[in-house]
Amino acid sequence: MNESFPTPDRRYKVVIVCLTYNQEQYIEDALRGFAGQRTDFDYCAVVVDDNSSDRTADIIRRYEAQYPDRIRGIYLPENYYSQNKSKVPLLRPWHQHSDYLALCEGDDYWTDPDKLQKQVDWLDRHPACTMCCTDSEVRRHDGTVEDWHHYPADCDIPVQDLILGSGLWLQTPTLVFRSRLYDDFPDYCWRCHVADYPLQIWAALQGDVHYLHQKTSVYRLFTTGSWMSGIQRRYAAYMLISGWETELQMLQGLDRYSEGRYHDTFLQREAHYIWINLIKYRLCTRTLQLDEELRARFSQRQRLVIWLLRSPVIAALCWLPGVPWLIDRIRLLKYRLHHNG
Repeated sequence: MNESFPTPDRRYKVVIVCLTYNQEQYIEDALRGFAGQRTDFDYCAVVVDDNSSDRTADIIRRYEAQYPDRIRGIYLPENYYSQNKSKVPLLRPWHQHSDYLALCEGDDYWTDPDKLQKQVDWLDRHPACTMCCTDSEVRRHDGTVEDWHHYPADCDIPVQDLILGSGLWLQTPTLVFRSRLYDDFPDYCWRCHVADYPLQIWAALQGDVHYLHQKTSVYRLFTTGSWMSGIQRRYAAYMLISGWETELQMLQGLDRYSEGRYHDTFLQREAHYIWINLIKYRLCTRTLQLDEELRARFSQRQRLVIWLLRSPVIAALCWLPGVPWLIDRIRLLKYRLHHNG
Protein backbone atom coordinates (compact mmCIF):
# COMPACT_ATOMS: atom_id res chain seq x y z
CA MET A 1 0.00 0.00 0.00
CA ASN A 2 1.18 3.52 -0.69
CA GLU A 3 3.40 4.79 2.16
CA SER A 4 1.20 7.88 2.55
CA PHE A 5 -1.68 5.65 3.66
CA PRO A 6 -1.03 4.61 7.26
CA THR A 7 -2.14 1.27 8.68
CA PRO A 8 -2.67 0.38 12.34
CA ASP A 9 0.30 -0.81 14.38
CA ARG A 10 -1.90 -2.37 17.08
CA ARG A 11 -5.49 -3.29 17.82
CA TYR A 12 -7.84 -0.58 19.07
CA LYS A 13 -11.03 -0.85 21.03
CA VAL A 14 -12.54 1.86 18.77
CA VAL A 15 -11.51 3.33 15.44
CA ILE A 16 -13.22 6.58 14.45
CA VAL A 17 -13.67 7.05 10.70
CA CYS A 18 -13.90 10.65 9.50
CA LEU A 19 -14.20 11.62 5.81
CA THR A 20 -13.63 15.23 4.84
CA TYR A 21 -13.25 17.51 1.83
CA ASN A 22 -12.76 21.28 1.78
CA GLN A 23 -14.06 21.76 5.32
CA GLU A 24 -11.41 24.03 6.80
CA GLN A 25 -14.05 26.03 8.70
CA TYR A 26 -15.46 22.90 10.38
CA ILE A 27 -12.81 20.19 10.64
CA GLU A 28 -11.15 21.59 13.77
CA ASP A 29 -14.39 21.12 15.74
CA ALA A 30 -14.42 17.46 14.72
CA LEU A 31 -10.75 16.92 15.58
CA ARG A 32 -11.14 18.54 19.00
CA GLY A 33 -14.06 16.24 19.72
CA PHE A 34 -12.00 13.18 18.79
CA ALA A 35 -8.92 14.18 20.76
CA GLY A 36 -10.94 15.14 23.85
CA GLN A 37 -12.66 11.82 24.48
CA ARG A 38 -12.28 10.41 28.00
CA THR A 39 -11.99 6.63 27.82
CA ASP A 40 -10.47 3.69 29.65
CA PHE A 41 -9.52 2.08 26.31
CA ASP A 42 -7.35 2.82 23.29
CA TYR A 43 -8.95 4.50 20.31
CA CYS A 44 -7.78 6.24 17.15
CA ALA A 45 -9.44 8.64 14.71
CA VAL A 46 -8.60 7.99 11.04
CA VAL A 47 -9.27 11.18 9.09
CA VAL A 48 -9.41 10.81 5.30
CA ASP A 49 -8.91 14.03 3.35
CA ASP A 50 -10.24 13.68 -0.21
CA ASN A 51 -7.63 15.94 -1.80
CA SER A 52 -8.98 19.19 -0.40
CA SER A 53 -7.99 22.42 -2.15
CA ASP A 54 -8.26 24.52 1.03
CA ARG A 55 -6.47 24.27 4.40
CA THR A 56 -8.29 21.15 5.61
CA ALA A 57 -5.26 18.86 5.22
CA ASP A 58 -2.97 21.35 7.01
CA ILE A 59 -5.32 21.45 10.00
CA ILE A 60 -5.45 17.64 10.14
CA ARG A 61 -1.63 17.46 10.06
CA ARG A 62 -1.41 19.93 12.92
CA TYR A 63 -3.71 17.83 15.10
CA GLU A 64 -2.00 14.64 14.00
CA ALA A 65 1.32 16.05 15.24
CA GLN A 66 -0.26 17.18 18.50
CA TYR A 67 -2.14 13.90 19.17
CA PRO A 68 -0.12 11.18 17.39
CA ASP A 69 -1.74 8.36 19.36
CA ARG A 70 -5.30 9.54 18.74
CA ILE A 71 -5.41 11.07 15.25
CA ARG A 72 -4.04 9.65 11.98
CA GLY A 73 -4.47 11.35 8.63
CA ILE A 74 -4.88 9.75 5.22
CA TYR A 75 -4.25 12.30 2.48
CA LEU A 76 -5.53 11.22 -0.92
CA PRO A 77 -3.46 12.32 -3.94
CA GLU A 78 -6.62 12.82 -6.03
CA ASN A 79 -10.31 13.39 -5.36
CA TYR A 80 -11.85 9.93 -5.03
CA TYR A 81 -15.43 11.22 -4.84
CA SER A 82 -15.36 12.86 -8.28
CA GLN A 83 -13.93 9.67 -9.79
CA ASN A 84 -16.35 7.38 -7.97
CA LYS A 85 -13.42 5.55 -6.37
CA SER A 86 -13.99 3.61 -3.18
CA LYS A 87 -12.13 4.46 0.03
CA VAL A 88 -12.96 1.05 1.52
CA PRO A 89 -9.60 -0.59 0.66
CA LEU A 90 -7.78 2.20 2.52
CA LEU A 91 -9.95 1.75 5.61
CA ARG A 92 -10.26 -2.05 5.68
CA PRO A 93 -7.07 -2.57 7.78
CA TRP A 94 -8.53 -0.23 10.40
CA HIS A 95 -11.84 -2.12 10.40
CA GLN A 96 -9.95 -5.35 10.95
CA HIS A 97 -7.90 -4.00 13.86
CA SER A 98 -10.75 -2.69 15.99
CA ASP A 99 -13.63 -4.02 18.05
CA TYR A 100 -15.89 -1.07 17.27
CA LEU A 101 -16.13 1.66 14.66
CA ALA A 102 -17.48 5.17 15.18
CA LEU A 103 -18.45 7.56 12.39
CA CYS A 104 -18.24 11.34 12.18
CA GLU A 105 -17.91 13.37 8.99
CA GLY A 106 -15.63 16.37 8.87
CA ASP A 107 -18.38 18.97 9.15
CA ASP A 108 -19.99 17.33 12.20
CA TYR A 109 -18.55 17.14 15.71
CA TRP A 110 -18.93 15.59 19.15
CA THR A 111 -19.96 17.67 22.15
CA ASP A 112 -19.80 15.03 24.89
CA PRO A 113 -16.28 13.98 25.99
CA ASP A 114 -17.75 10.74 27.37
CA LYS A 115 -19.60 9.83 24.19
CA LEU A 116 -17.44 6.87 23.18
CA GLN A 117 -17.19 5.51 26.71
CA LYS A 118 -20.98 5.53 27.18
CA GLN A 119 -21.70 3.78 23.90
CA VAL A 120 -18.91 1.23 24.23
CA ASP A 121 -20.02 0.43 27.79
CA TRP A 122 -23.51 -0.30 26.47
CA LEU A 123 -22.23 -2.48 23.64
CA ASP A 124 -19.87 -4.37 25.96
CA ARG A 125 -22.73 -5.11 28.37
CA HIS A 126 -25.16 -6.16 25.63
CA PRO A 127 -23.55 -8.62 23.21
CA ALA A 128 -26.78 -8.90 21.18
CA CYS A 129 -26.56 -5.18 20.39
CA THR A 130 -24.78 -4.45 17.10
CA MET A 131 -25.05 -0.64 16.99
CA CYS A 132 -25.53 2.14 19.52
CA CYS A 133 -26.63 5.66 18.61
CA THR A 134 -27.63 8.79 20.49
CA ASP A 135 -29.62 11.97 20.09
CA SER A 136 -27.94 14.84 18.24
CA GLU A 137 -28.38 18.54 17.72
CA VAL A 138 -29.18 19.24 14.04
CA ARG A 139 -27.80 22.58 12.95
CA ARG A 140 -28.47 24.13 9.56
CA HIS A 141 -25.91 26.22 7.67
CA ASP A 142 -27.77 29.39 8.67
CA GLY A 143 -27.36 28.58 12.37
CA THR A 144 -30.93 27.46 13.06
CA VAL A 145 -31.27 24.35 15.21
CA GLU A 146 -33.75 21.56 14.60
CA ASP A 147 -34.86 18.70 16.82
CA TRP A 148 -34.91 15.38 14.99
CA HIS A 149 -35.13 12.93 17.86
CA HIS A 150 -37.86 10.34 17.35
CA TYR A 151 -37.99 8.60 20.74
CA PRO A 152 -38.66 10.06 24.21
CA ALA A 153 -36.35 7.66 26.06
CA ASP A 154 -33.68 4.98 25.62
CA CYS A 155 -34.96 2.15 23.44
CA ASP A 156 -34.18 -0.46 20.81
CA ILE A 157 -35.08 0.86 17.35
CA PRO A 158 -37.47 -1.16 15.17
CA VAL A 159 -36.06 -2.36 11.85
CA GLN A 160 -39.01 -0.77 10.05
CA ASP A 161 -38.06 2.71 11.27
CA LEU A 162 -34.55 2.34 9.87
CA ILE A 163 -35.79 1.09 6.49
CA LEU A 164 -38.26 3.95 6.09
CA GLY A 165 -35.89 6.54 7.56
CA SER A 166 -33.64 6.69 4.46
CA GLY A 167 -30.42 6.89 6.47
CA LEU A 168 -31.42 10.16 8.14
CA TRP A 169 -33.38 8.50 10.94
CA LEU A 170 -30.07 8.24 12.79
CA GLN A 171 -27.45 10.96 12.53
CA THR A 172 -24.07 9.75 11.33
CA PRO A 173 -21.88 11.30 14.09
CA THR A 174 -23.81 9.39 16.76
CA LEU A 175 -23.13 5.88 15.39
CA VAL A 176 -20.88 3.34 17.13
CA PHE A 177 -21.10 -0.28 15.93
CA ARG A 178 -19.32 -3.60 15.96
CA SER A 179 -16.56 -3.78 13.34
CA ARG A 180 -17.57 -7.33 12.47
CA LEU A 181 -20.66 -5.96 10.73
CA TYR A 182 -18.36 -5.27 7.79
CA ASP A 183 -17.07 -8.87 7.67
CA ASP A 184 -20.05 -10.10 5.63
CA PHE A 185 -21.34 -6.75 4.41
CA PRO A 186 -22.99 -7.56 1.04
CA ASP A 187 -21.55 -6.15 -2.17
CA TYR A 188 -24.84 -4.42 -2.97
CA CYS A 189 -24.48 -2.54 0.33
CA TRP A 190 -20.89 -1.52 -0.43
CA ARG A 191 -22.00 -0.27 -3.86
CA CYS A 192 -24.83 1.86 -2.47
CA HIS A 193 -24.17 5.56 -3.07
CA VAL A 194 -25.00 6.38 0.56
CA ALA A 195 -22.87 4.52 3.07
CA ASP A 196 -24.60 4.60 6.45
CA TYR A 197 -28.16 3.83 5.29
CA PRO A 198 -27.48 0.17 4.41
CA LEU A 199 -25.25 -0.07 7.47
CA GLN A 200 -28.10 0.92 9.79
CA ILE A 201 -30.47 -1.64 8.27
CA TRP A 202 -27.76 -4.33 8.22
CA ALA A 203 -27.00 -3.73 11.89
CA ALA A 204 -30.68 -4.10 12.79
CA LEU A 205 -30.92 -7.37 10.82
CA GLN A 206 -27.90 -8.75 12.74
CA GLY A 207 -29.02 -7.74 16.24
CA ASP A 208 -30.33 -4.78 18.22
CA VAL A 209 -29.78 -1.12 17.40
CA HIS A 210 -30.01 0.79 20.67
CA TYR A 211 -30.78 4.49 21.09
CA LEU A 212 -29.48 6.51 24.06
CA HIS A 213 -31.59 9.59 24.68
CA GLN A 214 -28.65 11.95 25.22
CA LYS A 215 -27.28 14.64 22.91
CA THR A 216 -23.64 13.86 22.22
CA SER A 217 -22.95 15.58 18.91
CA VAL A 218 -23.84 18.24 16.36
CA TYR A 219 -25.00 17.17 12.91
CA ARG A 220 -24.55 20.01 10.43
CA LEU A 221 -26.98 20.13 7.53
CA PHE A 222 -26.18 21.47 4.05
CA THR A 223 -22.79 22.86 4.99
CA THR A 224 -20.00 23.65 2.53
CA GLY A 225 -18.24 20.43 1.55
CA SER A 226 -20.92 18.14 2.96
CA TRP A 227 -22.46 15.38 0.86
CA MET A 228 -25.83 17.11 1.16
CA SER A 229 -24.62 20.54 0.09
CA GLY A 230 -24.53 22.05 -3.37
CA ILE A 231 -20.78 22.64 -3.32
CA GLN A 232 -20.15 19.59 -5.49
CA ARG A 233 -22.97 20.16 -7.98
CA ARG A 234 -20.57 19.65 -10.86
CA TYR A 235 -20.54 15.99 -9.73
CA ALA A 236 -23.81 15.69 -7.79
CA ALA A 237 -26.26 15.35 -10.68
CA TYR A 238 -24.21 12.61 -12.33
CA MET A 239 -23.48 10.80 -9.07
CA LEU A 240 -27.07 10.84 -7.82
CA ILE A 241 -28.67 9.93 -11.14
CA SER A 242 -26.25 7.03 -11.57
CA GLY A 243 -26.40 6.17 -7.88
CA TRP A 244 -30.13 6.04 -7.21
CA GLU A 245 -30.37 2.55 -8.72
CA THR A 246 -27.69 1.32 -6.30
CA GLU A 247 -29.96 2.30 -3.42
CA LEU A 248 -32.88 0.39 -4.94
CA GLN A 249 -30.62 -2.62 -5.47
CA MET A 250 -29.52 -2.37 -1.84
CA LEU A 251 -33.12 -2.28 -0.57
CA GLN A 252 -34.09 -5.21 -2.76
CA GLY A 253 -31.00 -7.16 -1.71
CA LEU A 254 -31.67 -6.68 2.01
CA ASP A 255 -35.31 -7.60 1.43
CA ARG A 256 -34.14 -10.93 -0.02
CA TYR A 257 -31.57 -11.37 2.74
CA SER A 258 -34.25 -10.94 5.43
CA GLU A 259 -36.38 -13.56 3.63
CA GLY A 260 -39.36 -11.27 3.26
CA ARG A 261 -39.85 -10.55 6.97
CA TYR A 262 -40.01 -6.83 6.19
CA HIS A 263 -41.12 -7.10 2.56
CA ASP A 264 -44.02 -4.67 2.89
CA THR A 265 -41.78 -2.05 4.53
CA PHE A 266 -39.08 -2.42 1.89
CA LEU A 267 -41.67 -2.01 -0.87
CA GLN A 268 -43.06 1.09 0.80
CA ARG A 269 -39.60 2.63 0.96
CA GLU A 270 -38.76 1.69 -2.64
CA ALA A 271 -41.95 3.29 -3.96
CA HIS A 272 -41.31 6.48 -1.97
CA TYR A 273 -37.70 6.64 -3.12
CA ILE A 274 -38.61 6.12 -6.78
CA TRP A 275 -41.25 8.84 -6.56
CA ILE A 276 -38.81 11.38 -5.07
CA ASN A 277 -36.17 10.68 -7.69
CA LEU A 278 -38.60 10.69 -10.61
CA ILE A 279 -39.63 14.19 -9.64
CA LYS A 280 -36.11 15.47 -8.92
CA TYR A 281 -34.20 13.63 -11.68
CA ARG A 282 -36.54 13.46 -14.65
CA LEU A 283 -33.91 11.93 -16.93
CA CYS A 284 -34.37 8.51 -15.30
CA THR A 285 -38.05 8.13 -16.15
CA ARG A 286 -37.81 6.89 -19.72
CA THR A 287 -35.85 3.74 -18.82
CA LEU A 288 -37.48 2.95 -15.48
CA GLN A 289 -39.16 -0.45 -15.29
CA LEU A 290 -41.65 -1.10 -12.49
CA ASP A 291 -42.92 -4.57 -11.64
CA GLU A 292 -46.60 -4.94 -10.84
CA GLU A 293 -46.11 -5.27 -7.08
CA LEU A 294 -44.15 -2.04 -6.92
CA ARG A 295 -46.46 -0.26 -9.39
CA ALA A 296 -49.37 -0.97 -7.05
CA ARG A 297 -47.70 1.18 -4.40
CA PHE A 298 -48.26 4.35 -6.41
CA SER A 299 -51.47 6.34 -6.34
CA GLN A 300 -53.36 7.10 -9.55
CA ARG A 301 -52.01 10.66 -9.46
CA GLN A 302 -48.45 9.42 -9.13
CA ARG A 303 -48.87 6.95 -11.99
CA LEU A 304 -50.16 9.76 -14.19
CA VAL A 305 -47.13 11.93 -13.38
CA ILE A 306 -44.77 9.02 -14.10
CA TRP A 307 -46.47 8.45 -17.44
CA LEU A 308 -46.23 12.14 -18.35
CA LEU A 309 -42.56 12.35 -17.38
CA ARG A 310 -41.74 9.50 -19.76
CA SER A 311 -42.47 11.92 -22.60
CA PRO A 312 -39.25 13.60 -23.81
CA VAL A 313 -41.18 16.86 -24.35
CA ILE A 314 -42.61 16.95 -20.80
CA ALA A 315 -39.25 15.92 -19.31
CA ALA A 316 -37.53 18.72 -21.23
CA LEU A 317 -40.04 21.27 -19.94
CA CYS A 318 -39.16 20.24 -16.39
CA TRP A 319 -35.63 21.53 -16.97
CA LEU A 320 -36.72 25.03 -17.93
CA PRO A 321 -35.05 27.76 -15.83
CA GLY A 322 -36.57 27.93 -12.38
CA VAL A 323 -38.47 24.61 -12.49
CA PRO A 324 -35.78 22.42 -10.87
CA TRP A 325 -35.26 25.12 -8.22
CA LEU A 326 -39.00 25.20 -7.45
CA ILE A 327 -39.13 21.42 -7.16
CA ASP A 328 -36.14 21.48 -4.82
CA ARG A 329 -37.81 24.11 -2.61
CA ILE A 330 -40.99 22.04 -2.38
CA ARG A 331 -39.02 18.92 -1.49
CA LEU A 332 -36.97 20.79 1.13
CA LEU A 333 -40.15 22.14 2.72
CA LYS A 334 -41.67 18.65 2.89
CA TYR A 335 -38.37 17.32 4.27
CA ARG A 336 -38.31 19.90 7.09
CA LEU A 337 -41.99 19.34 7.91
CA HIS A 338 -41.36 15.59 8.13
CA HIS A 339 -38.43 15.92 10.52
CA ASN A 340 -40.06 18.56 12.66
CA GLY A 341 -43.49 17.00 12.63
